[in-house]
Amino acid sequence: MNTHRFAALALTALTFGALAPAAANAEPAAAPRPALLQSAHIAGAPRSVYPADLGLAGHADHRRPIPGEVQHLRWTVRNYGSRPVSGIELDARVPAGWKVRDDAGCTSPAAGRLHCTLGPLAPGQEESVRFDLTVPRHPAFGTERYAAATRFTVDGARYDGPSARMRAQVVPHRFARRH
Repeated sequence: MNTHRFAALALTALTFGALAPAAANAEPAAAPRPALLQSAHIAGAPRSVYPADLGLAGHADHRRPIPGEVQHLRWTVRNYGSRPVSGIELDARVPAGWKVRDDAGCTSPAAGRLHCTLGPLAPGQEESVRFDLTVPRHPAFGTERYAAATRFTVDGARYDGPSARMRAQVVPHRFARRH
């Protein structure tokens, strides 16, 4: 048993401007999650409502990573709505200077950023993107943040989806827990 392993990092899932349940070290809360997505208004077009509700959750191995450690990071997108969603894109931000190893086929348009294309999601389905981050041997100690934002298509219309953030405290070493 690894005594240095902690539960999932804080997870803050913003769903169209509202906040889903979060762990203890998550960013501040907002209003409850809406059941329906309000479409973006296009001049001359009627406003419409689509039953599309995506959730975005994040998980990382440690809340307190140490120098040289590999941090396994996973973002999961879930379709809570009643319509299929397609064209899902996830843009992730990782700490500057951290080495990224991507097993999900994401692209890196700029340092500290990943762009991932996910498959379509039927109602109730989810898909995850996982990548590994290596903390530099000589990092800046203190708070680091991981963030992700999504975009998707419903019935041919393109929308900005949920975004989420996690934070970790980079420390020189972790103390073993006493039992």
